[in-house]
Amino acid sequence: MKISIVIPTHNRKESLFRLLRSIELQEIKKSDVEVLVVFNLPNSTLKNEVHERFRKSINCTVLVSGRLGVNYARHMGGNHALGKILVYLDDDCRLSDPKYLEKLLDLHKAHPEAAAIGGPYSLPAGAGSIERVYHQISLSWLENSVFDAPWTRNLVGGNVSYKRFVFDRGLNFNSKIRFGGAETDFHMRLQKHGLRLLYSPSLVVEHWLEMSRFQFIRKGFLQGVGFETRVMKGLQIPNATKANPLHTPIWSPAEKKLVTLYDYAFQKGRLWAQNTRNKNSRRRNIKNFASASLREDLQYLNHFWQRIPFLTGTGSTK
Repeated sequence: MKISIVIPTHNRKESLFRLLRSIELQEIKKSDVEVLVVFNLPNSTLKNEVHERFRKSINCTVLVSGRLGVNYARHMGGNHALGKILVYLDDDCRLSDPKYLEKLLDLHKAHPEAAAIGGPYSLPAGAGSIERVYHQISLSWLENSVFDAPWTRNLVGGNVSYKRFVFDRGLNFNSKIRFGGAETDFHMRLQKHGLRLLYSPSLVVEHWLEMSRFQFIRKGFLQGVGFETRVMKGLQIPNATKANPLHTPIWSPAEKKLVTLYDYAFQKGRLWAQNTRNKNSRRRNIKNFASASLREDLQYLNHFWQRIPFLTGTGSTK
């Protein structure tokens, strides 16, 4: 077995099937590939549908981690995988390039020293304004992490692959991290162990974000939590000594306001992590903090709501 594809999923039938159909269309010998779909919680109906539709065409197996959290599913998938290369894809993605897996194998062969190899996301046609802004923020973060091409500091969790030796060394995702850059912690630890991450712009995966207004703000908040948590753990990798601005988006006035709103949520997430250090970080505590912060800054938020058409319902949010 050359490749194991691990797909964490939770209550997403339509997008999961879209991804599995795209794997069926990959121009690679199917006997070289296994697909491990890992449910967070049991869903016997969907499990049977996946088995019935895909088990034979792409050697698909369904597992259940039994707990919420993407890293629980990633961890379980990695433990059951048989491939020399482990590929992690999110259930809201699609392989739009039929040669994606071939390209991935070629890159791993060409770079035996690379512990992890990944690429960027693209957006499907018709993506809304919020999705486009969040995509550009993520792409800027990803491509500006490249410090000595093709080597990078960061890779996204829904378009990344690892050589088997990474897990054979006892390294794995931290199952306790349920949100806020759940894969970034793992990548920081790989680099602390002297392992290298490679970024390839040719490895594009289509990402169906379909974000709501609330999800956009929540993403910023939780990523701020994750960032500050890594800082407190000493897991931040120093920046490159020279700037490498591969991707610098040109924002419209309305998009600039959205970027500022995202940064506001990100900084609030950092503040929450600082204030709750060594304390219980259960979901209700996050909600209580977020609610208090939003009430405190309601006037600030209204300033943006009134000036961004697609946040007030006069434009498309998908």
